[in-house]
Amino acid sequence: MKKLITVFLLLGFVRTVRAEPEFIFKTGYSFNGKLALSNEKFCPSGSGCISAPDSSSSVSNTPSVSFEIQQFSAEQIGLGVGVTYQVPRKPSDFDGEFNFIPMYGFLKLRSIPDQSNSYFYVVGQLGYNAFLGDEQFKGDGGTLSSGLYFGFGGGLTCDRLTLELLYTADQGSAEAPGCVPGFGVCGTAKTDMEYSALTFNLAYKWGGDNQRKEDSSHGLETQSQDFTPVVKEKNPEVLQTFQDIKKGDRLKITTLNGKDVAGTFIQWDYNNPDKFWMKADGDFKGRTRPYYVSDLTKAEH
Repeated sequence: MKKLITVFLLLGFVRTVRAEPEFIFKTGYSFNGKLALSNEKFCPSGSGCISAPDSSSSVSNTPSVSFEIQQFSAEQIGLGVGVTYQVPRKPSDFDGEFNFIPMYGFLKLRSIPDQSNSYFYVVGQLGYNAFLGDEQFKGDGGTLSSGLYFGFGGGLTCDRLTLELLYTADQGSAEAPGCVPGFGVCGTAKTDMEYSALTFNLAYKWGGDNQRKEDSSHGLETQSQDFTPVVKEKNPEVLQTFQDIKKGDRLKITTLNGKDVAGTFIQWDYNNPDKFWMKADGDFKGRTRPYYVSDLTKAEH
């Protein structure tokens, strides 16, 4: 399992030609938390273990902070890695406080971003955590063991800012020596633990799609790369049409599948030198769509 998680995390660092990595800082607030105990056992010295019924305890609402790196390997598919620090939190039925520090990889599926880089997304997270607790929570001589972490949810990104809601679960186990009062029987208490909660995150991202360069001649957001090599060998006539295009110009294009589209040129994509945004005639409520120069057989404006 650990090897599988390691491979998944490494996938988040794969660089692609479509995008640069984005860095994300999150502040979160966890609520509706629950600490569930299962497989509780007391194992007296020299004899078999005695099982106890499963139980659970509510957990205080507490903040957290996260840092992530993500990269979209395709228009709508992103991979990344992250780490979260949970501020210590208190269960209602136990002494002391505990927290987890999950380290995870994630897969993000998003809608097609508009020209302002806004989109909805769903995300799944999988990783491993560090399980921590104070002396009161662990008990005298007690130890905590780390375990699996997973989470899923969704959010809305508007340029640099993101609102996100996640369901997360951190798993671990605890072990502590002790004696049964009045019986003189001593042994070791063991239990598996899972802390689950809903977390609302407010995030800020930089890098990647947000590294924009203003084109002083056209007043457009544009990429720093030269888009010419992408299409020069495919269709020189198409390339010539785009040499002096600017925001607001009328544009007529024919795609590789023979579809004719007319509309208004909006801007070059600041992330992909082959991609531009256009509002096609008849699009509902001014919606803009992405097109690729290398997918065109004809263009004029």
